Parts: sequence; C-alpha cells; structure tokens
Amino acid sequence: MSYPVILVKNVVKYDYSQLVERVIANSNLGLTRIVIVIQQSIDNSNQLNSILPKYYGIGRTAAQAAGYNIELQIDVIYNRIIDRAFTNSWSVIYKSPIEDIEGEVDTSVPTININAPINPEQLHIQIHNDDDNHNHNHNHTSPGFSYQQFPVTAVGGTFDHLHDGHKILLSMALFLARTKLIIGITGAKLLVNKKYAEALEPFSVRQSNVVEFLALLNSAHTNWEIYEINDVCGPTGFVGDIDALVLSYESAKGGEYVNEYRTNHGFRALQVISIDVIGGNGDQDNNWQGKLSSTDFREWQLKHKA
Repeated sequence: MSYPVILVKNVVKYDYSQLVERVIANSNLGLTRIVIVIQQSIDNSNQLNSILPKYYGIGRTAAQAAGYNIELQIDVIYNRIIDRAFTNSWSVIYKSPIEDIEGEVDTSVPTININAPINPEQLHIQIHNDDDNHNHNHNHTSPGFSYQQFPVTAVGGTFDHLHDGHKILLSMALFLARTKLIIGITGAKLLVNKKYAEALEPFSVRQSNVVEFLALLNSAHTNWEIYEINDVCGPTGFVGDIDALVLSYESAKGGEYVNEYRTNHGFRALQVISIDVIGGNGDQDNNWQGKLSSTDFREWQLKHKA
C-alpha cells in the first residue's frame, strides 16, 4: 500500500512543525499511514532522542486535531538509504518550499511544494537556538548516553498494537546497537492480567509488526534477533553477549533488577540506557500517557469494532 511522505532535510537546525501539521490537516481524512523521512544523517543519540518524540508528537497531535482515529500510522524514518525499494511505496512527496530535493529521491514520485496547494502563505521554518537544543538534550539523557553505541543492545516490551512510543523505543535501541539488536517480546502467559486483555494481539502479530517497522528503518549494518519473554528478564537473563539495555525512563528501575540477576548468575552487568518516549505513568504498557498507548488501542477496538 502506498503512502505520502514528508521529506525534511535539517531537523537539527530547522523546525518543520508547520509542514507536518499542514500536510495532515489538509489530507481530507484519507490517510492510513504517513511517513516523515529525515534526509540528514543523524549520528548523535542525544539529537535523535530529541527529534523522535518531537515529530511523533507533532504528527499525532495534528492527526487528532484533524479528526483521525488512533489507527493512523505515523513513522519517523532516519538514516535510511532512499532507494527504489523504499520510494516504490511513496504516493506523493511533501516538502518545504525552500528546499530542493532533485537528484536525491526518485523523481517519478509526485512532489508537492507545501507552499502552493495547501496554503498560499509562505511557510516559515523556525531556526532552533543551538544553545537551547544543547540544554534540552543535556537535561533529558542519562549519563554516558551522548554518542556511545554498543556492539549488542537489548530492548523489550509487549509491543501490542505497535504505537508511537514503541516506535521511539525501537528506533533508539536500533540506533544504539552497532552490530546486533536483541528484542524481547512478552509472551501470552505474562499478559493475562492486562487491561482489555481480550483485545491483545497474538504474539505472531506483534512480532510481525516489530519486524515490519525495523525493516522500514532499514539499518543495513545491524542484525536483530527476537525472543519471546516468559519471565521478568527475558533474553537478558540467559544471553551473556549483551552490552546494553534500552528502557524508557518510566521503566528504568527494571534495569537494576536485570543487572542484579545477571551478576548473580555469572553474567556481566549491562549499561542501562534510559530514553525519553514522552510522558508516562510508570506502566510499561501505557508509557506514553496523554498520547497513545496499547491500552488505548485495545479499549478503542472493543468499543468501535464489536
């Protein structure tokens, strides 16, 4: 299925909020998926952990304001080769009127300058204050988080009704994994007490959605392995060759338990990386409070698809 793409160049220097908001606001409720593609190479995890929550948040807020339900898929893609296999799924490219993309993407895809068909006024792109950016990043990252990558990184979750918070978590984990990403997906027996458990997706569906998203990110230099989690630690409890564990801030305490278990069983402790997925109330299944969560999806499905 084809989808529209918002192509942006320099998200570190410029703010493309208006571009994203106008595309979604003028889409006539015809979207099922929209993809924001960052052309700029991202090599700083602090920057990425600022960029991803911002643009997922902008897109989701704009979608809600435009009347879209929670099933609209939003994807923010970074450091991906823009090849024919990728652009074959694009229906149209939206871009800023001040940016030229000729020679950078497949020119057979229709390109719409956001200035003309959507709003006759010149789109103003706000320039970030570099000092403000630096301070924001410093305040929202854990020690040792700035540039370091790790040979093998692990991440885990339910990944039910894969939503924006999950995508941020997976995106950051993939970025931080230099050669391999190990993903633990919660098995059914640990989910029986989840709220609206009757609407939980089967493990096979959740696994398929994770793989599809990782393939969309297309990290050419990173392999991934998926394990079913049937206890608290999952693969971090028995796979020795792991260097780091990626968690949201709300679930960071789980890293302490994992490291205690590992050291007690003869494995080395992991570097625990806590990332920002926006908001949260400490519930791993509902860690993007005020935006979207797996619980929200299940409740919505039970109400609207009975």
